Amino acid sequence: MIYHNASHRRSWALWASLALAVLALVIPLWPLSVAAIIVAALGGVWPLAILLGILFDLLYGRPPGGWLHALAFPMTALALVASFIRQFVKRYLRRERQEFL
Repeated sequence: MIYHNASHRRSWALWASLALAVLALVIPLWPLSVAAIIVAALGGVWPLAILLGILFDLLYGRPPGGWLHALAFPMTALALVASFIRQFVKRYLRRERQEFL
């Protein structure tokens, strides 16, 4: 029987998001920072996702032009939305149970 512990999955998400965040700091590409935030949020490490969002917002500043200019903290907003989506889907899937014959 294969047993997957929830803390093992969270530690994998923690280390993967930290590795992506460090890579995003070394190679300044914003898609890497977005990937680090999404991996942390969807992996269940939402405090790290929010902290990474704040960190990348402070490093990158306000996005230039377009409709994102109106949003002062886009990375933090992304972390909050991704964390909310994970919690919503987790509760929805827990509530809906399949019936077996």
